[in-house]
Amino acid sequence: MPSFLKRISDREKLLSPLVLCVLALAIIGWLSMVTIDRVKVGGPIDAEIINGKDLMSDVLPPPLYLVETHLSVQELAGAGDQTQVDRFLDKYTVLKKEYDERQAYWLKTLPPGAARDMVTGPLNKSATAYFDICEKQLLPAVKKKDVETAHELANGVLREKYAQQRAVVDQVVALMTADNEAKSKEAAESVQKNNRIMYAVLAIVPLIAGILAVLIVRKVTGKTNAALELAAEHARLVDGISRSQPVVEFALDGTVLKANDQFLAMMGYSHAEVSGRHHSLFVPAAQSSAHEYKDFWAALNRGEFQSVERQLVAKGGREVWIQATYNPILDKAGKPFKVVKFAKDITEQYKLREMTKTLSLVANETDNSVIITDVKGSIEYVNPGFTKLTGYSLEDARGKKPGHFLQGPMTDAKTKLRIRAKLDSGKPFYEEILNYKKNGEVYWTSVAINPIFDDKKNVVKFISVQANITDVKVQQLEFNSRLEAISRSMAFVELGTDGRILSANENFCKTMGYTLNEIKGQHHRMFVDADYANSAEYRTFWEKLNRGEFEISSYKRLAKGGREVWLHGSYNPILDFEGKVVKIIKYVSDHTAAVVRNADIEGQLAAISRAQAIIEFRLDGTIVAANENFLSVTGYRLDEVQSRNHSMLVDPAFAAGHEYREFWARLCRGEHFAAEFKRVGKGGKEVWLQASYNPILDLNGKPYKVVKYATDITAAKAMQLDGARTKSMLDSAPINVMFADREFKIRYANAATFQTLRTVEKYIPIKADNLLGQSIDVFHKRPEHQRQMIGDAKNLPHTAKIPLGPETLELNIAPVFDHTRTYIGAMVTWSIITEKLAMEKQIKEATEKEKAQAEELRTKIAAIQVSVDALAAGDFTQTIPDLGSDVVGSMAAALNKAVVTVRTTLEGVRDVSEQLNDASTQLAAASEEISSGAQEQASSLEETASTLEEITATVRQNSDSAQQARQLASGSRDVAEKGGQVVGNAVSAMDAINQSSKKIAEIITAIDEIAFQTNLLALNAAVEAARAGEQGRGFAVVAAEVRNLAQRSATAAKEIKALIQDSVKKVDAGTDLVNKSGATLTEIVTSVKRVTDIVTEIAAASREQSTGIDQVNKAVTQMDSVTQRNASQTEEMSATAQALNDQAAQLNDLVRRFKLSGGTPAAAAQLVKVGRPAPSRPKAKPRPVAAAAKAARNGVHELDQLGGGGDDGFTEF
Repeated sequence: MPSFLKRISDREKLLSPLVLCVLALAIIGWLSMVTIDRVKVGGPIDAEIINGKDLMSDVLPPPLYLVETHLSVQELAGAGDQTQVDRFLDKYTVLKKEYDERQAYWLKTLPPGAARDMVTGPLNKSATAYFDICEKQLLPAVKKKDVETAHELANGVLREKYAQQRAVVDQVVALMTADNEAKSKEAAESVQKNNRIMYAVLAIVPLIAGILAVLIVRKVTGKTNAALELAAEHARLVDGISRSQPVVEFALDGTVLKANDQFLAMMGYSHAEVSGRHHSLFVPAAQSSAHEYKDFWAALNRGEFQSVERQLVAKGGREVWIQATYNPILDKAGKPFKVVKFAKDITEQYKLREMTKTLSLVANETDNSVIITDVKGSIEYVNPGFTKLTGYSLEDARGKKPGHFLQGPMTDAKTKLRIRAKLDSGKPFYEEILNYKKNGEVYWTSVAINPIFDDKKNVVKFISVQANITDVKVQQLEFNSRLEAISRSMAFVELGTDGRILSANENFCKTMGYTLNEIKGQHHRMFVDADYANSAEYRTFWEKLNRGEFEISSYKRLAKGGREVWLHGSYNPILDFEGKVVKIIKYVSDHTAAVVRNADIEGQLAAISRAQAIIEFRLDGTIVAANENFLSVTGYRLDEVQSRNHSMLVDPAFAAGHEYREFWARLCRGEHFAAEFKRVGKGGKEVWLQASYNPILDLNGKPYKVVKYATDITAAKAMQLDGARTKSMLDSAPINVMFADREFKIRYANAATFQTLRTVEKYIPIKADNLLGQSIDVFHKRPEHQRQMIGDAKNLPHTAKIPLGPETLELNIAPVFDHTRTYIGAMVTWSIITEKLAMEKQIKEATEKEKAQAEELRTKIAAIQVSVDALAAGDFTQTIPDLGSDVVGSMAAALNKAVVTVRTTLEGVRDVSEQLNDASTQLAAASEEISSGAQEQASSLEETASTLEEITATVRQNSDSAQQARQLASGSRDVAEKGGQVVGNAVSAMDAINQSSKKIAEIITAIDEIAFQTNLLALNAAVEAARAGEQGRGFAVVAAEVRNLAQRSATAAKEIKALIQDSVKKVDAGTDLVNKSGATLTEIVTSVKRVTDIVTEIAAASREQSTGIDQVNKAVTQMDSVTQRNASQTEEMSATAQALNDQAAQLNDLVRRFKLSGGTPAAAAQLVKVGRPAPSRPKAKPRPVAAAAKAARNGVHELDQLGGGGDDGFTEF
């Protein structure tokens, strides 16, 4: 037995049970009141019934199923490739099945009433319509890859049906909440009734115990000392409690009597500040004015014990949560006279509990995996998202470490130690990890582990959130691949907000001529000149970037060594989640060459403006402006043409025609015109302009004005007409004509040239039709001399003959100058003179033969002359040597015989000597005339050959010119066709750009859809957070931020989409212009083919002229026959010599009849001298034989002409 019991009297022992019974009665009464208070309407139990998980989560279908299903429909509508379509179809099938199961369970568990009627009526009807549209319209469109129809359905009728379902769900929840409240009130009233009965029964039990205690009171009075000692012990215990925990005493009216230091420290007050103040000082105002607060103090005044967990307000409004007991202290009469409160500060525990509760509620509403662990890392809670992501249940996870479920290839022991070290330091851990599910499937997850602190910054829990980012990771890898592709093709540099260079890729370093180490950490100003770096413009540039403003332009920068570089690109501020700029990324491409080229183009345009006539029109033809060049060409002043119509500049008949109206209609459609135009200047002056009409397009690609660039070609047009006539003459000329430029390339040849070259084509290394564009070297084995000669106009004109196979060409080369007298090339007229040379050779050989015969005749005559001279001197002893058997030889032999005979018959000769003298004279004259006729005939033949050569050269030159023109036309056609092919390639390139732009637009649309779905999910999260009340406030803030980010992403996507659509329109406009250029080139090709046909006809005409030349050649052949007749005349002369021989025989007969009577040699010599021809007669000069030929054609012999007639009988002789 304890020592203190020994000191208590028996009376005190008797009174002890009574006291204990009373105390038990008070405790029972307090418990009853607490129970009644908790179950009354509006009390804690009632609130738990209304908000309890068992009533809500099991009966209502979680809205997340509806949200997930609708999001899967949106994803399905925006699916791109077949893999995405299959994945979203599978996801949609699973979610549709889960939604149907929850719908069936809902209908099964709902009691009859208005809520069930709403479910079976409007909600079921809306859901049926929603999924019918999905099954019958959306899914077929997705499978057919009809993206446009899928988007239209998802963003139209399906979105409306989804909104209808959400509205009906909200109505059903409201109805069920009201129904639950009614049922809670009925349950609370029933509990109160039962508790009152229990209270009455329990009140009787202490009464009976009190009666029994009175019976033994006398036995325990002897134990009073022991009771007093017990009371002292109790007081010491209370004092110890007061020193260890907050204690405060209140009067029954609630005013503070005293408070210990622990209570004052907990509430932040001093004793003076709380003494005499009411308890409501520590209670929130809303609670102190409530009915429950008054009941609380009424119960204490009745002596009822109170144990509560409540919120207090400390000094300065600080929130304090306590767990406390309010103990009424009774006087000797058993009436309370004060209240002692024992409290425990549970603020941190309460916040931790509420935090866990809030996190659990939020975690239950998210698809992400959420794990909550204690400070030692043991898992206390996992949400359904964890099970869905990993395949592990709460039972599998509870009590284990999170590292147990990180088994992927990236979660080795070192990684786990690194995570632990990070968390032990109180810092959050974030990483993307490749992990394995329970079934071994690989997935990517973003793991975020955050420590949870109390107010003293002590870690009390850890929360781990894992999101399945497998799809995002795949897209990220694809995106990174694209970024790498961009980085490979573009220069990239990363800058801090202070302008310092953080990093740069190889392209940027190569462009600027630096290595990365040379520029890393340096300021951006190293790439600009000093004046610009110190300017306000440069400071403004960086201020705009640090405000998050996007910059895109062309920038002049300085590379290493001060080299000027022009970069085109963008400065892109990168924002954090708070919208603050953290860095700037710059993508640029080097277009220094393009800038230089553009500067050159701008200079050229300025030069064009100074050199060309420019005029602007409205689309109705009204003249807006004209430059001085245009006014000078037309002769008008600006005020005379401004606001007038373009028709004033054209012929009135043309302005009234359909062609003119169609011309302006096509300009209004944006078509471009470039041609030569005949216009009417002031006073009716005719003006020719080489001009282009250029429609100027607005930002929408529509024309809003027309600008005309023109050059006055009136004088050139006149020269062109003259040139065309000259060219036509050359093309039609029968002579061969070619033109070679300063580079010795053949640029022109007429038809006669081509026709002639085809006849000798096998002797040149190229086809005749391929002559144009070839070098003149094809006609020469060693062309250095010809190049040197043609290269300098001082060496021209020049004539040359060149061999070509068996043929010989004669070239006449003349210089060609432009209008400035600048030497631009050489014109060659040429002909084939092979036949001419052959004829000249034949003539030369004939002449040489005749000269030999004449020399032989001269020699023989000289021998005869010696004998004759001797005879003339009277010496008849001399004889003539043997001179052959020809006429002269026969004559010499006869003469010898005559001399022999003369010696004996000289006297007889005296009688016939005169006749013999006349005959010899006529024979000499005839011989002379024959020689003269032969010379004239040779001369005539030479003149005829010369004329024939000139005619042949002219015809061949015409043929060559026509052939050269044909080749020029053919070359023009080839160039035009190549131009058409280039335009075709340009059209293909523009189509490829158009397709790429459309694909980019589709990607931007997908981004817009993702942003819309993120916004929708954030909106639903905000709705659910609002329903969670105070506990969901923090989650609502996060949802709002996510929604803002989604809206910003959607806005950016729309802007990008607008830019892409504008680019697509411009690409389409460019494609149309290229197509029109192709059509124009096709027309040019047709025209060139027409010119080629005309040149071919000219070549045919030249061939006809060549036929005429053949006829002339026949005439030359006829002349050759005349030469043959000359030979016959020589035979006649031989006959004459024979007649002379007969006369000598006659003289012999006479000599036989007569005898000489005497005489002297001198007399004989004199007689001979009288009969000889005069030696002083001049020798006939060789002359053309045209006269003899003409006489032959007239039927008169040349000897008749020379002899004068036939009276002397010589012709007959």
